[in-house]
Amino acid sequence: MAGVDQGELQRALAGGQGGGGGDQEKQAEAAGRRDMILSSVCTPEAKERLARIAIVKSDKAQQVGDMIISMAQRGQLSEKISEERLKGMLAQLEGGKKETKIKFQRKRCDSESDEDYSDL
Repeated sequence: MAGVDQGELQRALAGGQGGGGGDQEKQAEAAGRRDMILSSVCTPEAKERLARIAIVKSDKAQQVGDMIISMAQRGQLSEKISEERLKGMLAQLEGGKKETKIKFQRKRCDSESDEDYSDL
């Protein structure tokens, strides 16, 4: 895997720190910078998975994105984030949350038996 381009990352982090403008413009600019940083530190597969997660659970995607950006800023990324590593980060965010299992149990009445359906 190719390493993370620190120069590109620093330019993205430094971009947009000056100038005025409306709140919407600043938010759009910040979202653009964020997207650029994530694109530079994630593989295309991981970026695609993060986008799909954002559709369903935007808060979780935001948390994972913040975690990735924070790791990039601290220089903790020696290579791009793969899809498998992203899955691990998602599992880490879940932490101690218990997996929900639903079990369907059909109750049988005394009058019901397999013999009733044998002549169908």
